[in-house]
Amino acid sequence: MSSLKKGDVLVVRHPFDGLRPITERGMESWRELYAGDMIDDGGEPRLPPKTEWYDVLPGMRLIVTRARVHRGNVEMVNPEDGTQFLSRRSEVEMKAEVLR
Repeated sequence: MSSLKKGDVLVVRHPFDGLRPITERGMESWRELYAGDMIDDGGEPRLPPKTEWYDVLPGMRLIVTRARVHRGNVEMVNPEDGTQFLSRRSEVEMKAEVLR
């Protein structure tokens, strides 16, 4: 795959993961999971997550919103559900194809 650019439309050929800001639903499930147990095994308070995994599946179409984000990431959006997320640039280049 050639270099990614802002506005490129990608079609996913192989599954990979991305990170997105945590949703309210994800935060609720985290609170339920640790209800009443907000201290971890080391005696430290559990900090709420800021991000959650986003599964990118074959056949999905994505739009590159930022081609170069810190530490080798690329920012994309799934136009079907509006989810914006980050993924490793090297992984995206191997597992997705730019539509020209």
